[in-house]
Amino acid sequence: MSLINPADSLERQNEKLLQITQSLMRRVEQKNEQSGFAYQQFERAALLETEVRERTQDLERALDLLQDSNTRLEVANSETEKARSNLTEAIETINEGFALFEQDEGLVLSNSRFLSVT
Repeated sequence: MSLINPADSLERQNEKLLQITQSLMRRVEQKNEQSGFAYQQFERAALLETEVRERTQDLERALDLLQDSNTRLEVANSETEKARSNLTEAIETINEGFALFEQDEGLVLSNSRFLSVT
């Protein structure tokens, strides 16, 4: 199958060849645009993957810090409770009534003898 009719004049054959060339060039350019778009999408996906990985690492570090803080808080709370318990036991060993008040005269801690006198 021939695209050009040999019986056509040279001008007509040239017109047909120009149309064919233009059509082929449009197709090539269109494919390049689509290919370029696909590559741009690939680059964007790679960039987003990197950003997601970095943010995930940041979140993991933050979670590690939070877990460390929670562990230290638990230890501090445990030590505070132990110190409070030791203080309560020490106050109970006093033979007389004993009470500890805040500045605004609120009762903070007392032993059983103080409570039995009041």
